[in-house]
Amino acid sequence: MSLLTPSPREICDRLSIIALKQQAGNTSAHLREEHTTLVVRLHGAAYATVINAPEQCALVDLMYALTAVNAFIWHKEDAIRDLGAIRDLGKISLTAKVVGSNKTVAEHTAELAIEIRKLADRRHYLIAEIDRLFGEERAGKEKSWMQQSNDSRG
Repeated sequence: MSLLTPSPREICDRLSIIALKQQAGNTSAHLREEHTTLVVRLHGAAYATVINAPEQCALVDLMYALTAVNAFIWHKEDAIRDLGAIRDLGKISLTAKVVGSNKTVAEHTAELAIEIRKLADRRHYLIAEIDRLFGEERAGKEKSWMQQSNDSRG
């Protein structure tokens, strides 16, 4: 992302991250200023692209979905970090069973990683849809990358 000229997709992604940080209690003036600046830029991009009312509604839906996906990714990554921290302290081994499950720590970690990959694929799709709303060329390229990625994974 160019700091001087972020694309609409980058603005939307950053706004979703700011929303999560604010929800977690970060109310810094810097974050509020960045939020305001990005919202103004996004409105300018929407005006320049001439996004109509239904597309604006679609953009809001995409941004809510993107924020949710980013939150799920953070949650899953935190779970992996927590398992790693416990293991690093020598309090648990990879072959130990996860409480309330028949799975080992290694199996649970692998499942979390797969869930993160699926969420990342969903995130890429949402960002491609934002690109499409703004007429960005890479929307088609990203979708074809996702298709190749999904095809190769079986």
